[in-house]
Amino acid sequence: METQITVGVTGHRHLFEADNPRLRDEIRRFFLENFDANQPVRVLDGLAEGADQLVAGTVLELKANERPNLRLTAFLPMPIQFYEADFDADSGEKPSPREAFYRFLLRADETVELPLLLENRQLALEGGAFNRLLQYDLLGAQLAAHSTPLLALWDGRTEGLKPGGTGDVVRRVLSASPGKKTVWHIVTPQNRNGLTLPENVPQGRWIGSSPDGITVPGRYATLEEACQKAPAGAVITIKPGKYTLEETIRLSRNLTLRGETGRADDV
Repeated sequence: METQITVGVTGHRHLFEADNPRLRDEIRRFFLENFDANQPVRVLDGLAEGADQLVAGTVLELKANERPNLRLTAFLPMPIQFYEADFDADSGEKPSPREAFYRFLLRADETVELPLLLENRQLALEGGAFNRLLQYDLLGAQLAAHSTPLLALWDGRTEGLKPGGTGDVVRRVLSASPGKKTVWHIVTPQNRNGLTLPENVPQGRWIGSSPDGITVPGRYATLEEACQKAPAGAVITIKPGKYTLEETIRLSRNLTLRGETGRADDV
């Protein structure tokens, strides 16, 4: 019998609805192209709104048709009675994020509820609010520890990472196995802070090191300098403004250039 592979899932909550078909296709491609049909694959998924639920739905669809070797594990950051409060029950969506959570929970092959950390347990017993960020940090640590590999629906940003957030989980996995391609990165723009959905998003791929986050102007004063000095795989974010190139930029390695706001007329 083949060894079971454990795929951890991390991703952003706030997605562009128009981007969902592309993301589903990318998720399908990840499972169909990287794992044999007879290989047991366990998928650890927090079932959070956004990327987690998109992956869960795609996994269940694949399991019902092409890949019965997939097993969906609801891998939750805290006991269900506390976790459900993080889902909007009155969003106006059909189903609501909370309804979708329970539907996926019922269809999961198994459920793992991480316990409340000691400092949170006492607060919960007293009926008070506890530090939910600590629980998400715990979830991130557990995903990083058990994922071989990690499926990351991530925008690629490496600045201002929140403990237990998507970028932080990616960082942990890559730090644990430097140089090894342990993360499948599906570029996933976030629908927040006034950003717009960019065009020509690259396909998902294996990464073995975290793309360097570079902002222009910032570490480098000009776009030419950033392109010349940035390492392969770097993500160069361009702030709004008018830029004049003194000469044609010729690249000998892969770089990603994107506007900070996502709006074409801002750069």
